[in-house]
Amino acid sequence: MGKINFPKSNLFGLLILLFGIFTAGAWGLAQSGPEKSVLAEIDVLARAQKLDVKMVLAQYKKMRETVKPVKVKAFTTISEDYSSGDVKNIIKSELTLTFWNVGALVPGYEEVTLESRITSSLTKETSRGSRNGFFTGGPKGQIWLVIDGVRQRLQLQNGASIKFKPPQDSEGGPAIFIPILNPEAFANWPENTSALKKIGDAIKKKAYLLRFGINLDFCFRKM
Repeated sequence: MGKINFPKSNLFGLLILLFGIFTAGAWGLAQSGPEKSVLAEIDVLARAQKLDVKMVLAQYKKMRETVKPVKVKAFTTISEDYSSGDVKNIIKSELTLTFWNVGALVPGYEEVTLESRITSSLTKETSRGSRNGFFTGGPKGQIWLVIDGVRQRLQLQNGASIKFKPPQDSEGGPAIFIPILNPEAFANWPENTSALKKIGDAIKKKAYLLRFGINLDFCFRKM
């Protein structure tokens, strides 16, 4: 049987074609990835707020170079007296917030988890709950949650604690400060990020927010 000679030119052309498809696909994924999405969003928000785009992007680059994503945990216990007459009933609520220091400024780190453990001294019964939210990022960032169907905004206080101020039309009482257990997570945050702070507060991940039933457009129009 004679030797079969494959046409080298056609084979070479096929390899070139496959390589071209692979390269184009990889390049397309790189260009449409979450990092590019965040950069594009920062660019748009910076222009909308009439900020220096180059300065904002420079601050963002510095933040990415100096700050590594670190999981942050905050915890507090709140005791409320629901006693009536001689019947004593103290309700103890343990609240744990878990999130990442960089928040929405880095793709994939925007989620917040709130876990609650509520115990009655009268019945000794304990109920647990968990819900997800959204964090804008940074030591002065904002946490957004929906609690009992109401949008709630919690404000970080220089990475040391979280301030929650109940709405004025509710009976939630004075502001609550929730200590952050590992404030060192924000230790390397660049000091000169004022423009980036404004961007972080205005970031709207619509697909993510809709996942949790949150629509923050009403708020950001006021910022």
